[in-house]
Amino acid sequence: GIDELRQSLSHPIVCQVFPMPISSSMFRLWDRREILLGNIYDRLPQTFGHLDPGHHNLFSRRNSVGVDETVAIDWELAGIGALGEELVRLVTNSLFFRLFPIDKAQELDEVAFTGYIDGLRDAGWQGDPRQVRYGYVAVSITRALRLARLVRVFQDEDRYHAWLGKKVNGSFEEMIASCRKLM
Repeated sequence: GIDELRQSLSHPIVCQVFPMPISSSMFRLWDRREILLGNIYDRLPQTFGHLDPGHHNLFSRRNSVGVDETVAIDWELAGIGALGEELVRLVTNSLFFRLFPIDKAQELDEVAFTGYIDGLRDAGWQGDPRQVRYGYVAVSITRALRLARLVRVFQDEDRYHAWLGKKVNGSFEEMIASCRKLM
């Protein structure tokens, strides 16, 4: 998608989502992707995870002794990932799909990050939370680069805009505004 983004910067919607400062940063990150990915997957501790947490795969229930718990379904993408990687999809999807108000993104980040650290501690991990924060931020950056794959979708109004608006619980224009805020 990066090459397509380079070629589409004059398209009005693409310009809205990827204005020059953002697209320029994305191109620089793309050029350094091997270093970034190496730092994530070669230097950070790895852990087993669901790797697709979100509203469609996580459910809350009260167990037989009356304690609330989270149940995860659809383990198709489960595997090994960097510390913090699991958290990225949960937070970014909650914001992208407008399941949580974008203007409260920092609050979501704080609650999710603290809960993630607490979960690691409950499982016996005694590492440095800064490693988790680094993994979380670095994987978030690589995920932002993946938004370039949507360039075709942004340009094809007749085929995708109404459909994508429904997928993100709003209009296409609201989704574009959310993308801008996420970037």
